[in-house]
Amino acid sequence: MTDTVTDTVTDVISGRTPHVIAAEINMIKYQTERIYLAAAVEIGRRLTEAKALLKYGEWGKWLEESVDFSQSRANKLMRIFKEYGAGLSRMWQVKDFSKNVKFALNFQ
Repeated sequence: MTDTVTDTVTDVISGRTPHVIAAEINMIKYQTERIYLAAAVEIGRRLTEAKALLKYGEWGKWLEESVDFSQSRANKLMRIFKEYGAGLSRMWQVKDFSKNVKFALNFQ
């Protein structure tokens, strides 16, 4: 019991409380989500570029062999790029953008 009290006092003195730790975890989640969504836009941008360069009928094979994406997944990423690709600053301002993008990618 004494160790628990000592640990609690040490945590409070050092500022390490469950509330602080939860805030840190939530900040990391927020930052990770932003990075993930920015990456999804950039992948969609590159997929759009590649598709424009390929001859008709080569797209599915290229996806499978080069990036291991299904056409469905590639289409979702390109749709995200088309919707948010005008600028990441715009993306951050759209209400519930992360929920919408995660839904589009089937990551809920």
